[in-house]
Amino acid sequence: MSDEIYKIVLNKKEKIKKLWRETSKSSGQKIDGKCLLSLLEFLEDIINKKDEKFLNAKMERILSGCYFSDFTGNLSFFNDIILGKDVICKIVGQTLLFESKNLDELFTFSKRFDETLIRAFDYYYDKNSAVVIQRKKVFEEAADFLKSAVNFTKIGLFILDKNMRIIYWGEGIARMYDIEEKEVLNQQVLDVFPALKDEGIFQKMLNVLNSGEPGELLSQAHQTLKKGKRFIDFKISPLKDSEKNIIGVNVLLNDVTELKKDQQSLLEYEQFISNIFEDAAEAIFVLDENDCVKMWNKQATKMYGYSSDQIFGKHISLIVPNDEESKKEIEQINDIVKKNGFVRNWETERITVDGRRLQLRLTRTAIRDEEGKYLGSSVIAYDITEQKRLEQQLIHSEKLSAVGQLAAGIAHEVGSPLTAISSLAQLLYEKSEDDWDKDKLKIIREQIERISRIVRELVNFSKPISTSVGEVSVNKVIEEAAQIVKYDKRLKFFKFSMDLFPHLPLIKISFDQLLQVLINILLNAGDALEGREKGKISVTSRLVGEKIIVSIIDTGVGIEKENLDHIFEPFYTTKKPGKGTGLGLWVCYNIVRGFSGEIIVESEIDQGTAFHIVLPVIIKLDEKING
Repeated sequence: MSDEIYKIVLNKKEKIKKLWRETSKSSGQKIDGKCLLSLLEFLEDIINKKDEKFLNAKMERILSGCYFSDFTGNLSFFNDIILGKDVICKIVGQTLLFESKNLDELFTFSKRFDETLIRAFDYYYDKNSAVVIQRKKVFEEAADFLKSAVNFTKIGLFILDKNMRIIYWGEGIARMYDIEEKEVLNQQVLDVFPALKDEGIFQKMLNVLNSGEPGELLSQAHQTLKKGKRFIDFKISPLKDSEKNIIGVNVLLNDVTELKKDQQSLLEYEQFISNIFEDAAEAIFVLDENDCVKMWNKQATKMYGYSSDQIFGKHISLIVPNDEESKKEIEQINDIVKKNGFVRNWETERITVDGRRLQLRLTRTAIRDEEGKYLGSSVIAYDITEQKRLEQQLIHSEKLSAVGQLAAGIAHEVGSPLTAISSLAQLLYEKSEDDWDKDKLKIIREQIERISRIVRELVNFSKPISTSVGEVSVNKVIEEAAQIVKYDKRLKFFKFSMDLFPHLPLIKISFDQLLQVLINILLNAGDALEGREKGKISVTSRLVGEKIIVSIIDTGVGIEKENLDHIFEPFYTTKKPGKGTGLGLWVCYNIVRGFSGEIIVESEIDQGTAFHIVLPVIIKLDEKING
């Protein structure tokens, strides 16, 4: 702390000298410039804690060099140095911060200054006994450093004697309590402030008085007479005379009520923001200037799968797909945010900790300091994966509906001419005796049958064949479908396995239509295995919650990613020409959706394909047995 005071004195030296001269002149004391510099250096030595021998020698040089060695000269020395000390007190008091370490040093310096002057009086006692008479007067004028300093700060100071009477009431404490010195001076402190006892502050003062050890109470709740409840920092230190005897206590007060209110408001605001941040329905996180995660809320953990500990300090690229297009997109977003301050409703794709891809809508906002420097950004992410899936499903359903209406019209218009052509071809075949003609008529009839089959499938799609709906065991349908297809040339050379859950609930569905779906998908699996020596097809059934899932998995050629979204569209096929019409899966999709189910497809090139048929449970097996 002495270093701090010394720095202030050095920095403000010219101001100190100027104010010292002006004050000396206005009080009728004109100080010599040389003496002023000597006295200022002497005060600096006191601040720097020079030893007693050094200070005594320097003081004698100043007295002999600048003052007469008589009563008047000695008094002039004391008056001048006290005046200079007061000037320094004012300037330091206006600059100094109220901190515990500063106060300790203030007490130390105050004591050293007093002791130095006392030694000066004692030194000259034998030379001029009249100085002794002036001691009391001089010290009354020379209020110690601490008193002078705190009067120019927001700190309050009062002093109690050994009987706990108020013997000093500073300007700062008068402002703090709104109580003048004359109202409290020479009164017992508890008579004026009885609340000090219940608050434990009075006991603390007694402890310091008895032990001689300083004490403090920080942010102490204190009931004042005129300003109500306040929060005060108390700094209590022993007051000692020149013989080191404790003669009272110094009590320094700093009113921190407004600071505490500000801190409480800040804490409440921070809690409010924290609650919004953590409980938000959207994923919210904060990035630093290098795009590394600084904050990460609960919904972000739920959405992306990374906990805050796992993601904190990691780069945002951890949740961005690892491809050039995505990397360029991040750079583009960064450029826009830094230039414009934000991006809103930016639709993009991100990846989770387990590799799933999410469709997201992002809002990203720049964070800047008061000078406009870019510090990072906040990100709010909305998961629109399901929304996008439903949108695509709606579009797909609308397309299927439109095609269904078209199919119904085509089936009606084509059906009648086909029947007529087929009848004529049959008639000509029966009447003809030429083998060549019969062969060609046979081909015509086969092609007509193919067209008729396509027309029937179109009709089935646009208006499914009315079949009986009843309580159906899914496992029985699977077993019958397996019996039918195992003799097909496409499947009989491949390994076929089934793993069926033994106690599946019954469902309400058309046995024949579900059988048609399973046979169609199994035959498609056989086509996918064409040309492979060790192909496998497996069929499983599972109960997941209130749904039955039938999975048909092959190890065939797989389906290209870009084709997956189109396989349920009419006339869309990846088979070779003549191998399929592109209506089989279309009809399957329509049947399953008609019974409130869905078909999910997963596929990888050269790894195989999995069709998952999800059907809702209507009747539990237990209900059927008990009924």
